[in-house]
Amino acid sequence: MFCPRCGTENGLEQGYCRQCGQALSDVRLSLEGKATQSLESLMAGSKWMNGGIAVIVVFTMIALLD
Repeated sequence: MFCPRCGTENGLEQGYCRQCGQALSDVRLSLEGKATQSLESLMAGSKWMNGGIAVIVVFTMIALLD
């Protein structure tokens, strides 16, 4: 299976990409024909990522103002 982030080939038993550390559970779900679960998982992950970026931006702005 190939990593969706960096394209590195990984074994089917691997949980994370050996090159970049991307979680491969969503890829495994897609390969098993469970596309709906995979899409739901990816959407939930993107919400967390957007929230994390917002927190970093806010802390950076606070640090620059002090």
